[in-house]
Amino acid sequence: MKNILYTLITLCSYFVLTTETKAQSQPTNKIFSYTSKCLKTKKDNFSFSQFDPERRGIYPRNDRTLFRAYPTTSELSLSTFMRGVMGDNSAFFSSFSHSLIAQQLIDNNKTKQETDLNNYFTAYGDLNRFASLKACIAKLNGVEKVREANIVAADILNEVFYKHLENNVIPERYLDYQSRTNVDYFNQPHFYPIQKPVDVLMGRGEIIFATSNYRMTSIYPREYLVSVNQSELRSIDLNYWNKNKYGSWVHHENDTDEFITMGFFESKSFISLYKRSMNILSIKMKQDDTTYILLTTLNNETKTLIDTPNSEVRKYLIPIFGIVTICPQTGDCPTPTGIIDQFDKIQISAAGLTYLENELKEANVFATGSFLKFHPAFKDTSIKIKKATYGDQDVTKQVLNFCQNKMRCSYKFKHSYVFPGAQPTAFKGSAMITFTCGDREPTSVTIAEPAEDKIADLQCK
Repeated sequence: MKNILYTLITLCSYFVLTTETKAQSQPTNKIFSYTSKCLKTKKDNFSFSQFDPERRGIYPRNDRTLFRAYPTTSELSLSTFMRGVMGDNSAFFSSFSHSLIAQQLIDNNKTKQETDLNNYFTAYGDLNRFASLKACIAKLNGVEKVREANIVAADILNEVFYKHLENNVIPERYLDYQSRTNVDYFNQPHFYPIQKPVDVLMGRGEIIFATSNYRMTSIYPREYLVSVNQSELRSIDLNYWNKNKYGSWVHHENDTDEFITMGFFESKSFISLYKRSMNILSIKMKQDDTTYILLTTLNNETKTLIDTPNSEVRKYLIPIFGIVTICPQTGDCPTPTGIIDQFDKIQISAAGLTYLENELKEANVFATGSFLKFHPAFKDTSIKIKKATYGDQDVTKQVLNFCQNKMRCSYKFKHSYVFPGAQPTAFKGSAMITFTCGDREPTSVTIAEPAEDKIADLQCK
């Protein structure tokens, strides 16, 4: 299964990267575009690549896809991934420091974390600038406040790292395995969670560890797995850096393909996101002038990808359950069958569909003028409950929880029904369920006044 996932992501990322030149000429997506209200000037992204003695020429793995396994959505959620793929410059894959700084830019409560960050900026940054930016963000509202905080947090981290560069502390603190003498650095877990906000002060939370070897992520079996490209060349191959300096692998017993990146990955680096418990893999794809998100799961059918040339991956061999596209706020948004028909089709579980719908709803909170829409690969003909009554009582919620998204459902109306906080009630009157099969016209099933428990059979064909 691990080999299958690696092959699928690697082959699909090929299409993202090989279409990059063409994509650069297409119009910028405005659905999620955001302009900072508080940053008068924006610093260039800091890059570790300047420490490559050959300006990245010496390391053979610098153009590879990077993978990171992680446990929670604090680093990246599916909703953030989706809007990031569609052009949201305020969506980031976040380090601990980036998340914490963004949180504190929004939070007006006095906390221990704020004290830690004040100390941090006193030592490494500009405390007055942080306070001024926080005051500016406080004047914003809702979603705008969140987006501004994420962009400002990235700029602050760039500022901090340029100060590290001036103070000549970067190789010793972040790169050189043999010169790392900071006890707090080594005592902290290599991956999340970092237990204390003060860890940020020692640099542990400022960087993102990743690997170009997908198999290494199995050491840390987490709920999420993200893949990103290095088109900006901000990362550095940590193993090769130390191998080049010392002539042998150090600190590790062997090469682990370990890379580090400062602070965050911008959304334009996103390639794919896998959620293990739902078995949902979301992949950024481009065709002509269209960017979309391909949604698939992992099963035996994907094994055919292992020996498949790159040029054939797009056609027929990746089984998908749907895609996500941008739709106009008004007007029709037909299913792009021309894209969907290039792939084999699979079904998704009801739980997976619910998860996807919730993440889309969260992403669309940030959308302007358009919205993201899920287009199922299969025409949905499952049961959708519209309304259910029993006598004069509305039992829609109870029936929906039992029957929603099933192809067939037998629901028992009990003669004596117990509602939360009420005594058992013997109902009089008929029971009725109104439902649809996918997007068909509604139909109703009615049961005459039951003298005993009655079963309503709902079925979609």
